[in-house]
Amino acid sequence: MSADLDTKYQSILSHEEARARRISYAVNKSKPISVWEVMVPFIFITSYLKMKELREIFAKNLIFTRKLGLDGALEMRKSGKTREHVMASVAEKTEKLLTDDTLGIYSDSIRQAQHDEVAFLLDHYGKLLDAEGIDYVSLVKNAYKSKDAVVRFQQRLKESKEKVNEEALQRLGDQADTTLLDRIEAALERERTAELNQIFG
Repeated sequence: MSADLDTKYQSILSHEEARARRISYAVNKSKPISVWEVMVPFIFITSYLKMKELREIFAKNLIFTRKLGLDGALEMRKSGKTREHVMASVAEKTEKLLTDDTLGIYSDSIRQAQHDEVAFLLDHYGKLLDAEGIDYVSLVKNAYKSKDAVVRFQQRLKESKEKVNEEALQRLGDQADTTLLDRIEAALERERTAELNQIFG
């Protein structure tokens, strides 16, 4: 049973990480290569590594709440931890972010919105971990049974994520990059559509 859970966990995590990388690449486009980068390979390599690092950090941030929800759902099934215990652990991790934030970007309201999202994701990933199958597609099909049910889940998750974004926009004020947020949402919408087509044809 534990081995099955670990395999399912890895399938789900691999799917989420690949999805986050695709979104990161779509949002953080490479700039055209300059003459200097062609003439001096070191400049090109440095630029490439900086963009690669930016994309990796961006992808990790994209799946922050998803990873907390997935890890929590696995912990509940493997260790018998209660939902309250898992959410207390999430609170500790986000409290550390709040404490470590020297720029004043993270706030209690953003943190609370993320907690609500993680609580919702706990149920989603719990369903997937409890479902028959090993690969991501079969787990979603068996957990949700129909395309309509997945669409409802996607919509609720979108609304939950929008609340986090609203809190962040309010916190950042004029410093907020709304263009970036629009690009992320457009990439997320493409991913939602592609996932539905992959699972249900």
